Amino acid sequence: MAATTGVTTKKDSARARDKVPNARFKVANMIDFRLGERFDVITCLFSAIGHVQTFDNLVRTIKNFYNHSVEKGLVIVEPWIFKKDFIKGYMGLNTHEDENSKLARMATSKMTESKWIVYMHYLVGEKGKIKHFTEIHEMLASDCKDYVEAFKSAGFTNVKYLTDNL
Repeated sequence: MAATTGVTTKKDSARARDKVPNARFKVANMIDFRLGERFDVITCLFSAIGHVQTFDNLVRTIKNFYNHSVEKGLVIVEPWIFKKDFIKGYMGLNTHEDENSKLARMATSKMTESKWIVYMHYLVGEKGKIKHFTEIHEMLASDCKDYVEAFKSAGFTNVKYLTDNL
């Protein structure tokens, strides 16, 4: 089948199209997009699945992937961080610098019963000016068993959670 990839905004789609002109890009919500075709392989990587925010939306998303995969197709989902791995009070810091810019991202989070709320602050230094941006991400709070249950309830029969050789 043809390669199609999802992007989050029209601006991202245009940027991606410039880099990979022979691919097709669609801006859609992974919970309920309809492409009208089926694929041999569907991937959802870099913890993007966490953005579905609720278990019900996780099930709907996996069912949507099921509906877009061929019989015996492969669906790979890299999960968002599991509840059991939450570290209360943890703060992360990432930095980058080159001759033209300096970047810093600091993040912390809290967990409710069903959501992992991530607070991110960015500092971007360029041309003698510093800009500050913030983001709040509400992510799905779940564990491995929830993903396995979502896959099975969507109709998948050969569900595996891989932990080795990734």
